[in-house]
Amino acid sequence: MMKKRGRRILPLLLLVLVLVFGCCGCQSEVQDARQAVDDGMKQLQEGDLAEAADYFKGLDDIDKVLGTYESYGVDLEQLTGAMFGQMNYEITDAEKMKDNTVRVKVKITNKDMNKAADAWAEAIQKDAADPNSTLYKTYQKSSIKGVYKVLFEKLTKEISAEKDTVTENITVNVKKSGDQWKAVLSEAQLNKISGNFEDALLGVGSRFNI
Repeated sequence: MMKKRGRRILPLLLLVLVLVFGCCGCQSEVQDARQAVDDGMKQLQEGDLAEAADYFKGLDDIDKVLGTYESYGVDLEQLTGAMFGQMNYEITDAEKMKDNTVRVKVKITNKDMNKAADAWAEAIQKDAADPNSTLYKTYQKSSIKGVYKVLFEKLTKEISAEKDTVTENITVNVKKSGDQWKAVLSEAQLNKISGNFEDALLGVGSRFNI
């Protein structure tokens, strides 16, 4: 009788070990994916889009676009610092999916870019009508590079001064590429992380019929 039970117990113990170690491996992957998102968000808080792009697929193009503004004298470090420097986030959940990706949920609170952009648009309208303003004088010199610089300095100032915040929730899929986990961000998710920055600028454009 004991021999029969022993024969049954051994396969059961083996199955338990397989399940336990399999579960440990799964949890390790979830933790690694979660850490990748955490590291990427920290880089964003520092305003370093290039470093954040190592963890977030989708930031590369934005970094290149914003980088072109530097040729117009725009202080990109100040702008991204204002955009993300006071962003707060919380990773609320992480779960491994059947396709071996990890789904990570993040709660993000950032400055309300729509309100900052509204204040920016009002400042532009005011300065455009004031012959003594820097914007007006720069425009009269037909200095496009100078105008860009002044406009983005004003935008950075308004973002830094904005007190209201907006909270968004996103769910990102994190995939392993080689030895590194990388989150795939959609344009809509990037917009939410930034406090709806893209929507805000589009709103300003429509305000000026652009």
